[in-house]
Amino acid sequence: MKSEIKNLLASYPSLKLTLAIMAIFSILPGFLFVISGCGSLLNGDNSATIIPTYTINGTIISPGTKAPLANIICDLIPDMTAEISSKAPALKSPSFFSSRTTTDQNGNYSFTGIYAGKYRLITSGTGVIPISTSFQITSDTQHSIAQFTQAEWKNLTGSDYDPAKAYITVYSDAYPFLSHGGEDESIAVELKKSGSTAAAYDSRGNSNPETGVIDWTAAKTSDNGMTFFKGAALGQAHSITAEKAGYNFESAGNVVASAGEITHVILKGTPVVDGFPVTLVNNSGYKTEEIYLAVIGQDQSGNYYYLDQKGTKDMVSAAANPTGEKFCFSLSDLDSTKENTFQYIHPFKNMYGGRLWMFFKTKGVFGIADGDTKKLIQPDHMGNYKNVIFDKIELTCNGSLVTLNTTLVDYLSIGFKLKFNSDNKEKGFNIVNNKDIQDAFEKITDADWKNCVIKDGSQKFMRVMAPKQIDSLSNYFSKAIDNGWEYYSNNKLKFSYSGWNYEGRVITEETSLKGHFVVTVARGSKSNVNDSYDITSKPSSKVIWDCDGAPLQNSGTEAQKNLHACITAAINRGVFCDSDWSNSDNFYKTTVQNAGKYNLYSKILHDLSIDKLVYGFPYDDHFGKDPTFNKSYNDARKGVTVTIPKM
Repeated sequence: MKSEIKNLLASYPSLKLTLAIMAIFSILPGFLFVISGCGSLLNGDNSATIIPTYTINGTIISPGTKAPLANIICDLIPDMTAEISSKAPALKSPSFFSSRTTTDQNGNYSFTGIYAGKYRLITSGTGVIPISTSFQITSDTQHSIAQFTQAEWKNLTGSDYDPAKAYITVYSDAYPFLSHGGEDESIAVELKKSGSTAAAYDSRGNSNPETGVIDWTAAKTSDNGMTFFKGAALGQAHSITAEKAGYNFESAGNVVASAGEITHVILKGTPVVDGFPVTLVNNSGYKTEEIYLAVIGQDQSGNYYYLDQKGTKDMVSAAANPTGEKFCFSLSDLDSTKENTFQYIHPFKNMYGGRLWMFFKTKGVFGIADGDTKKLIQPDHMGNYKNVIFDKIELTCNGSLVTLNTTLVDYLSIGFKLKFNSDNKEKGFNIVNNKDIQDAFEKITDADWKNCVIKDGSQKFMRVMAPKQIDSLSNYFSKAIDNGWEYYSNNKLKFSYSGWNYEGRVITEETSLKGHFVVTVARGSKSNVNDSYDITSKPSSKVIWDCDGAPLQNSGTEAQKNLHACITAAINRGVFCDSDWSNSDNFYKTTVQNAGKYNLYSKILHDLSIDKLVYGFPYDDHFGKDPTFNKSYNDARKGVTVTIPKM
């Protein structure tokens, strides 16, 4: 028996098995079985060759009402006709598989245990026009299908449905697949008779994504990616191609349209540049040609690159444009997905320390210093660009993770809202109007803090400056620091963070350490346990603003740097003398010990931010206030959305 199976498998490699052979094998006990959801075939030595299987699911909806259609019959069968091709390896049709299901009340269908290959999904039912959808499977797949009812055909197409004619529809699905955004817009789809350059249809159109009505004069797709061909040549083989700058699309050949049904083909497109879509929602009120972007990153060696959006749409070495005038491009240079919404592909490569910059009305100019691609010249918010509204966010790709974050430790000009599309969680600012930021600072009664608000000569709001750059705040923390040192002369410091447990006090005994703040790593799960750190003097207010500098420098062992970061963060928040530095309920409140001195800049930013998470000063991420997004490359491929508030 083993030798017979072995001989049969040798005759039919991989998945090239017919239904007749499957019928023969079905009487051989144990030949075909399933392990952990993957189909497996036994070799002659009883070992299992695992053949992966996948799930196909989706929703059937009305293109006019957008309502789900229940009780639609869905037949999934191997496709031996349409030849869908891409850069992926050629796939054989799994001729032994076919299955039927019916959509539920929510219009959903699902097939499981599906082998890789080319398939047709035939959907039909009472009162609807049958659709035969061709596609190929290499992974778990979702295909949502717009199914015309007989009644709505005329409303959406402008003519009666003629069952004697053939119709072909194409869904050009750009990456990330099935997302809602501009990637599926502005795609040119061509249908021709195979081997001919002549058009093989009466008319071509694209549907309005809101109404579903087909515009028979539109040359390119709207953002639903659909193209309709009316009056396709009956019984003729067709070839179909889709094109859009920056994407490679699958093509299809040998597509034969039949009367009495809609022949539907799905073509997937992947970006030429390996990256993920960034969608920019422009609520600013500024025209697209008045908004400029620059995308800048580094390689692993620290050399700078910029996104050449007008050329290769990829990262280019800064050495190619050392004066930096090509770093910036206009929002109007991007694809528009819908009103006030734009998109570009953010590359994964050379995006260490990546930043997305935005400028209003004035184009930002960058460059490199002395021909050194590791030294970036960038716009100075207190120099030539003092009267320009501009800001930046972090958008870093480090080889395994994508990081999205606010970068506000120096200034804030634009209250961006940030989102990874994979889970729709938002960070950044929960404001509609950027003026909310200005108003919050101008309500402060302390005149020194009002100096943080920078306006141009016309009193137009430019930005809010971090306090470390305001001269009148250079001694701001003096009283709070004095009180803190006095407090720990009589009380023991005890706190835990990041796997270390610290204990210490200010030495009052008459020794060489008198007045020093000595802290020991008493215990913990990490290294440096029992190490002792000598803080030789009180820090200045500047050190607290910067979270760095003698005697709290960001240097030494990891445990020492962590200690200094925690101390500066605690003083910024006004909780240095509290027993629990992690209790955010006590952040930014007046106490006897802090003398009412805490970082009002970061307080206001936290008050205006989503979930009160934002970077107002270095190490503002400590003790549960981290606003950082981290996503895998696979999740990042589903896109990032940046919303610009009204300015």
